Amino acid sequence: PAAGSAQPSARFHHRAAAMSADRAYVFGGYSRHDEELGDMWMLRCESAATGTASWELVASTSEHTPTARTAATLSAASLSESARPLELFLFGGHDDESCLNEVWLFDTRTAA
Repeated sequence: PAAGSAQPSARFHHRAAAMSADRAYVFGGYSRHDEELGDMWMLRCESAATGTASWELVASTSEHTPTARTAATLSAASLSESARPLELFLFGGHDDESCLNEVWLFDTRTAA
């Protein structure tokens, strides 16, 4: 990514899923100050030849969103006839208090 452009904070125990050759998503994890994160970022690779890429903070259009967590699973899938994955499934993880067994579906077309 270009210097000075938006990008996720440094993190660990986050989860990532590749949607295609040019798009990947990152969710949650711990910050370097051991704060649990609940943000989602999309990495878009604009040109493989030049290595040009950019990050975008994904703002959900849904009023219901997953809480901050670490160590969840994040998987790309397609629930439609499309051969290209369009949805992300987030399962489980850990928050400050307990292990989680929730399943969240995120539609990348509608950000919901």
